Amino acid sequence: LAVLRLRHKALVIPVAVVSLHLAIYYTGTDLLENYHRSLNDPLGMEPSPAAYTFKLVLMGLFLLSPPVLLWLYCRSTILDRYLLRELMAPFGFALLLLTFALEIPPILDYGESLISEGASWDVVVRVLLTLVPQALGITIPMALLFGVLFTLGKLSGDREIVAMEACGVSIARLLRPMLLFAIVAT
Repeated sequence: LAVLRLRHKALVIPVAVVSLHLAIYYTGTDLLENYHRSLNDPLGMEPSPAAYTFKLVLMGLFLLSPPVLLWLYCRSTILDRYLLRELMAPFGFALLLLTFALEIPPILDYGESLISEGASWDVVVRVLLTLVPQALGITIPMALLFGVLFTLGKLSGDREIVAMEACGVSIARLLRPMLLFAIVAT
């Protein structure tokens, strides 16, 4: 296990270099190609340079997050990894279930109208997949809430929280990996 962690530590710098290059490339490309379009909005509305800058910052943060996550993984303890592993299953299940439930009405509405107009199945699937990011914006926080509540309830029901507190682990220390996951997820 120690060898595996050393390999991950050795990957932090190359992953950081690649992510930095990708962030610079995509941010620069987007800035060059779309800046004039953002200033001359085709709808005649006043453009928002602040919104465009925010988009570039978010894109840079998204591309730079893998080395940060890898670094955090290398610094994590066994307890952190255990708590995150306990959180992943209910979070993933809730995310899948809630996203599917939120996609049912558009599937029925848009799918029926596209199929009646003679669109092929691959076109229908691609159109419906474009709606998934919008649904994820709503379902990720709900799934995170469900996952945290379920995990803490399970830990409490199995008396693991009491055992951890008896070993000197504070509640704040228990919640730290979940809070970090919540920040990354949202």
